[in-house]
Amino acid sequence: MRALAHWIITLCASPLGVFILAALDSTLFFSLPFGIDAAIIILAARLGGYWWIVPLLATAGSVGGAALTFRMGVKIGDHGLEHWV
Repeated sequence: MRALAHWIITLCASPLGVFILAALDSTLFFSLPFGIDAAIIILAARLGGYWWIVPLLATAGSVGGAALTFRMGVKIGDHGLEHWV
């Protein structure tokens, strides 16, 4: 169990992991309170001089997730959103 937890934290605290976690956090279907915040802090501390890339990755992922949610809303309409939310 400890190895699985270590693998998940390592995955989420990578540049790709921050992007994907931010995208998932911006959708209607997935929410992990303070998950993206912790991943940003850990990755920014690990990258040292390139810390400024981490907020950009998180922002890009968040915009992508929000765009996905918006497209779904446009496609399924108000009635469909009431069903899913």
